[in-house]
Amino acid sequence: MRVFFTADNHFGHARIIDYTGRPFSSIEEMDQTMIDHWNFLVRPEDTVIHLGDFAFGNVETVQRYLSQVSGRIILILGNHDRRVNAFHRQRIEVWKRAVLSLPGGKRVFLQHRPVTDKEQWRGSSFQLCGHIHQKQHFDPKIINVGVDVWNFAPVPSEIVLGVALDRVVVLE
Repeated sequence: MRVFFTADNHFGHARIIDYTGRPFSSIEEMDQTMIDHWNFLVRPEDTVIHLGDFAFGNVETVQRYLSQVSGRIILILGNHDRRVNAFHRQRIEVWKRAVLSLPGGKRVFLQHRPVTDKEQWRGSSFQLCGHIHQKQHFDPKIINVGVDVWNFAPVPSEIVLGVALDRVVVLE
C-alpha cells in the first residue's frame, strides 16, 4: 500500500478551468485527464488523502466521480464539499482537519485552507493544504498538494513528505 495526497480536483466544475487557467478545452477533458492520472498512479489498495474540493454537483454526480477513482479515500473537507452525505455512502472517511503521524515522531497538519497561525498546527512539523490552486505558499513548511501544482494527479507521500508511508495514522 502507498499513500498519496491531492486537493482541488473540482470534478464537474466547468468554471474552474477559467478561474485557474487550467489547460483544458472542456470539463469532460479535464475530468477524464484527472481520472486517468489518478488511476495510473493509485492502486485499489492505496490510500489517497484528499485535502478538499473533490467534486461539484448533486449526490449522484459526486458518487459517480468517486466510483471512477481507485483507492481508499480520506477526505479533509474543503469549502466546496457540500455533498458530505455523498461521501459517507462510499469507501471514504471524512474529516474537517487532521494531524497525521509520521515515522520518527513527526506530525503533519492537514487542512483544506492553509493556516499561517502555527499555533493551530498543534505541534506539527509542517502543513499540507489545498485551496490556493496554482499558487505555492511562501512558507516552506506549508505545502500545497493541489492538482494545479502537481500535474493534475495525486502526489506520493515519498515526494511530498520525503518518506514512503505504508499506513495512515490519523491522530485527530
